[in-house]
Amino acid sequence: MSSKGYKETEDVGGIFDSEALDDSTVVWINVPYCSSDGHMGNSDNSDLGFEFRGHEIVKAVLQTTKDRWGVGAGDVVVFGGASAGARGAMVHLDYVQNHFFNESEVLGVLDSPLWVDLDPPDWSGKEGLLKQTAAVYDVAGVGEYSGPDGVVTEDCSSAHKGEEYKCLFGEYRMPFVRPPHLLVSAEYDSFQLGQDGLSLPFDDKSNFYASLFGHKMHSVFGALAGSQALDATFYSQPCYNHAISMSSKYFQTMNSGGLTLDDAFKAFLSSPTGFTDLTSYCNEGFSACTAAEKTSLQYEVKS
Repeated sequence: MSSKGYKETEDVGGIFDSEALDDSTVVWINVPYCSSDGHMGNSDNSDLGFEFRGHEIVKAVLQTTKDRWGVGAGDVVVFGGASAGARGAMVHLDYVQNHFFNESEVLGVLDSPLWVDLDPPDWSGKEGLLKQTAAVYDVAGVGEYSGPDGVVTEDCSSAHKGEEYKCLFGEYRMPFVRPPHLLVSAEYDSFQLGQDGLSLPFDDKSNFYASLFGHKMHSVFGALAGSQALDATFYSQPCYNHAISMSSKYFQTMNSGGLTLDDAFKAFLSSPTGFTDLTSYCNEGFSACTAAEKTSLQYEVKS
């Protein structure tokens, strides 16, 4: 849990190379992950001997954008992340709008925060991401800093009274994210499936579970789309991958509509309000879907 190993400069790639934004007027800021708390904790955990300060790091970065670069009224603030960064951005997006840039247009780009509530298979021996989330909520001190000055919004905590940790979990938090956002996930999110005990090459029971997972991901996207009036763009690929926005796959991997994530990002920026559905799915199960894609850029399974 340290930033000592990071280089002073880094060529990030992916979305940072997108032509969707004019480099002559853009300030790009990349925040490496070193807090081990999904960028959301705020605790000196004496029992573990670690400090979890993800929330304070986010606040410091936001304040720096105002103090050093003068970001503020009239500017567009695109706040997002990939994987753990997307989860941190998901729980902070309303906070960013309300506490730092209430006179700016705040947009979210959330690449793979959408953890779904599906129990791991019995044979895996895994506890599942929802239980992990509950542990992080306590260990990293997230619950102590909920409310107006924290990352757990009042509307979400009220909806999950007694189970406020669910407000850190994609399926349950995304209905309460208000600023316009681009939500991204693969149908077969490789990180979640890995956390559920699956590893390539998949056997029959793993293929079966992965297919259930894909259907669950599809249904969660559908439920989010129908839950309220959204200012959101949804983008998915019928692929086995995770958090591609900072890699070459951002420009290369397409969904069934022939759209890359860069295409979705450009579409979102051009029309951030209202709801745009750019999702695509394969309903024939994991093995059939990936077998059909072996010769295309959509096929992401590497054995």
